[in-house]
Amino acid sequence: MFCTTILEGRAGLRSIPQYVWIGPADYHRHPEVVYLVPRLRRTLSLLPDLQELTLTPTAKSFGGIYSGLLECPFKLRALSVPYHTDVCLVQLLQTQPSIETLRLYDLDTEPPRAPSIVENINNISAQNGFLPNLKFLSADPRVVSALVTGRPISSIEISVGSCLSSEPEVLKHLVEALARTSVPLVSLKQNLRTIRVHLWGTKFLHQLKTTRVTSTLETLSVCLPIVTRPLFLGNRSTTVGAAGALISRMIVEQLGGFTSLKSFELSLHGFTLADSSPEEIAGVLSDANGLAAWRSYCNTLEQVSLYGVALQ
Repeated sequence: MFCTTILEGRAGLRSIPQYVWIGPADYHRHPEVVYLVPRLRRTLSLLPDLQELTLTPTAKSFGGIYSGLLECPFKLRALSVPYHTDVCLVQLLQTQPSIETLRLYDLDTEPPRAPSIVENINNISAQNGFLPNLKFLSADPRVVSALVTGRPISSIEISVGSCLSSEPEVLKHLVEALARTSVPLVSLKQNLRTIRVHLWGTKFLHQLKTTRVTSTLETLSVCLPIVTRPLFLGNRSTTVGAAGALISRMIVEQLGGFTSLKSFELSLHGFTLADSSPEEIAGVLSDANGLAAWRSYCNTLEQVSLYGVALQ
C-alpha cells in the first residue's frame, strides 16, 4: 500500500514521509517478500525529505536495495540496517554525510558479516567526507573500531555476537579506538550475546580504564547474554543465583576509576528483579542493595539500575 501510494499517487505525497521502517516480521518469510526489493528501491528514491530509514534484522535479503539508493535526493539523519556484504551498503554511507545515528545489527543465526563491512569501510573511508557528522554508533566491536577514530561520536552501543573471536587483538583495537573519538565519549552500552562475559565484560572495562574515557564517561550499561541465564539464575527462575551474583560483583568492581560516571545499569536479557519482594532483592544483592554501597566503588554515581531495580 505504501509503495503504491508513493509510486502511483499525487507527487505532493512524496514529500510527506520522514521516517520509514521496512522488514518482514518473520525472517523465514524472505522468499515471499524479496521480490519487493525493486519496488521498495523505486519508492525510497522518490522521498526527498526522508530523514530516518530502518531495515529490520529480518530484512537481510533486502541487501539489493542499496545499489538503487546511491543517488537518492534524501539526506538521512539516522540509518538502522542489518549487516550486508554488498559494498553498496558502505557506498550508501559515503553518499549520506548527514547521518548522525548509525545502527548495524546481525542475527546470530548466521555467521557474522562484520569483517566484510570492515573491509569495505577501510577501502572507502579513506575518501574525505565519510560520516563526518556521526554522533551515535551501534555495531560489532570490529566495525566500531573501524569507524570511531576522528569522528564526533559521543555515544556508542557495542553488540558482541556469540560467534565473535576471543582474540585479544580485537579487544585491544576496540579499546584504543574508543579513546580516539574527536569528542569525549560520554555514553557506552554493551550488549553481550557471547558466553565470554569475563573477556567482553570485566576485562574490557579494565582495559578501558587505561584510556582518557575514564574521565569522560557518564553513562554505562551492560546487558548480559540470554545464553547465560540457566547458569546465572541457578535453581530458581525468579532470582539471581550464586553464579549470577559473582558475575555481577566482578563487573561492579570494574567501576572504580571512572571519575565522571553518573549512571550505571546491569541487566540480563529477558530477566528482571522488578517483581521480586524487597527481601528477595536484598538477599540477592547482599551489601550492594543500596546506592551508597555502589558509591564505594564509584563515588560519582547518581543512578544505579540492577536487573530492572533502581537502587535507592
